[in-house]
Amino acid sequence: MIKKILIFLSFLCVLVPTHASSPGDMLFGKWKVVAMLDPLPILGSDENGEKHAIGKYLIINQNEVHFQKKIGLLPIFTESRYDTLDYFYNGKGFRNMDPTNLHLPEMVTEIDIEYKNAMGVHSVYIQSKNSIVFLWRGFFYKAIRAK
Repeated sequence: MIKKILIFLSFLCVLVPTHASSPGDMLFGKWKVVAMLDPLPILGSDENGEKHAIGKYLIINQNEVHFQKKIGLLPIFTESRYDTLDYFYNGKGFRNMDPTNLHLPEMVTEIDIEYKNAMGVHSVYIQSKNSIVFLWRGFFYKAIRAK
């Protein structure tokens, strides 16, 4: 009986399609910018910043990333996980930055994006399934998944 069950389960594994996901898959879709959170420490505390980005859409798919009339071609997505406090106080390019206003989880997933051409959106941080934080022109923005 156990042998029959194992054979049946093996047969099911062959029939069920598997999909290898890439790091960018969780970002694919349309995201609406809802808030400017913080500037990079090197910029100081410019309250106005790039607030015109609020209400705009960040669109990400496997071939392109669109934001603010810029298009990044053939994006390559790399995923990393970090302790949020350690990453922003001691991590890449964010020395002594207090990440409190970014409202990220204790362990943050960063998706780094590289392109074949110049494009400003390179670092995206996952807040939740439907909420991200990304860096654009020296400012961190919050975006929610658009319906």
